[in-house]
Amino acid sequence: MESITITFNRLKTIRLEIVLPLVIFAIPFIISGPQLLTGTLVNCLLFLSINKLSKRGQIVMFAMPSLGAIAHGILFGSFTIYLFYLLPFICLGNLILIWTYDILRTKMTPFIAVIVSALLKTSILLSFASIFVSANIIPNLFLTVMGPTQLITAISGGMLAIYIFHFSNK
Repeated sequence: MESITITFNRLKTIRLEIVLPLVIFAIPFIISGPQLLTGTLVNCLLFLSINKLSKRGQIVMFAMPSLGAIAHGILFGSFTIYLFYLLPFICLGNLILIWTYDILRTKMTPFIAVIVSALLKTSILLSFASIFVSANIIPNLFLTVMGPTQLITAISGGMLAIYIFHFSNK
């Protein structure tokens, strides 16, 4: 009986390692609506990946939302091409968001851990967006998209994930 349980748990983990990245990739296709909605859902899934995926699975998750947005091409309309410049930094920001939260959630309240993680992610994205805007590589629009919008969606997604964590453990 123990080997059946171990096999089932392993299959469940493998399925999540495949399904969650596909879902996060598909969000821009399924919900091509406002960035506040898509960003909140993406960030929520990033936070949820902490408890559900291995570190390797989490790394795959970091790039999938941007690749989905680029593939869909609608999230920023004609500005989607500029995401290519920011893609490595968006992935880095997602990595920092999740791994910072994972470290801090045991040292402080989950709410504060979400805020600190969101501030770090936003700082990185806004810094690189500012550099690219100053160099006239990307338009000024990205200062809002990579600044306040990222902060709002990261905090909203984190709060939603905390809510889900809380009620799924009951």
